Amino acid sequence: MPELRSTCDSKGDTLVEGKQLRDGECLISANGAFTLGLFSVDASGKRYLGIWYTKYDDKKVRVANRDDPIPDSSGYLTIDDDDGRLIISHSGGSKDLVSNYTQKANINSTSAILRDDGNLVLRENQNTSDGWGQVLWQSFDHPTDTLLPRPECRSSTPRHFSPKRGYAPNGFRFDDDMSIIDCQAKCWSECPCVAYASTNDDRTGCEIWSQEMQRLFRVEEYYDGQAREIYFLQSNQGNI
Repeated sequence: MPELRSTCDSKGDTLVEGKQLRDGECLISANGAFTLGLFSVDASGKRYLGIWYTKYDDKKVRVANRDDPIPDSSGYLTIDDDDGRLIISHSGGSKDLVSNYTQKANINSTSAILRDDGNLVLRENQNTSDGWGQVLWQSFDHPTDTLLPRPECRSSTPRHFSPKRGYAPNGFRFDDDMSIIDCQAKCWSECPCVAYASTNDDRTGCEIWSQEMQRLFRVEEYYDGQAREIYFLQSNQGNI
């Protein structure tokens, strides 16, 4: 794809219910590293919702509607008032689902935040110490939404990454400067890899594990302050 055109009007890092992120507007992570917005790749005028590195807008991280672009500049991202899902809509009236969270249940309201690591997170608003409740959906769980090439070993079964807190044996470590998104890409491209995690508190660095090591993982039901957040590759039938 040609370079993205990323000039946009920043609306902070969070989208709340009742608001729309329109064409020409964007979310930028608090550290300024990542941008989310609508972009085009040619003169056709078709628009895509994506996340990219702010300083390198030709380095695309994720595209939500690659197979169903918006036909013009009337598109916008919003949170559905009925069920709290993230959707893309436009003047033609059609809606494309971004998040696969499908039941609002007893949750009063939700917000979407673009985190410093490039992860788009949909979470409930709640009266807690930090003002946030449970995570309902996050883009990191869905590597098939990235522009990464799909290895042959990943093509037979629908797969996603699911985060869990736990302890793990030493895996294979890579560059300490690698971002968590690049770490996901590394795991996705390495067929034996079934899990990955950052190695530093700022979510940089990369460690991956093969299937043979998975039996040594110990997952904690509650976060005890020491357990790591590890992303496990899963299929519809459970862990790979």
